[in-house]
Amino acid sequence: METICPRQRHSTAFIKVMESEPELVNGQTFNVGSNDQNIQIFNLAKTVAEACGQEFKYEWYGDPDKRSYRVSFDKIREVLGYEIKHSIAEGAKEIWQKLSEGTLNPKDPRTITVKWYKHLIEMHKLIKDMG
Repeated sequence: METICPRQRHSTAFIKVMESEPELVNGQTFNVGSNDQNIQIFNLAKTVAEACGQEFKYEWYGDPDKRSYRVSFDKIREVLGYEIKHSIAEGAKEIWQKLSEGTLNPKDPRTITVKWYKHLIEMHKLIKDMG
């Protein structure tokens, strides 16, 4: 499960990869995060609500989700020496503040990962077709 994360997390990780020796990173995939922030959606929702000063309300329906979404972040730490500097709560507070100030538009495709990636793929195809 990818955690809520400030932009700095991914940009810092990208910079770390770009500054690394090519033989360390070429053809490699790195999970960006930390093992202590590897939590399930219920606890993520609770953390976000508390960080934003909101009451945590939920309605449980259906069977409990017994799947595991645990991923290891050991590789990025061991290979690149990358460590997370921000907590989930800090990331949630940053996003909440920007939404409250109106400086972050929740309908902007850049705020929805899948939509943004689809947009980038479409733009790449368009540029490639233009030749």
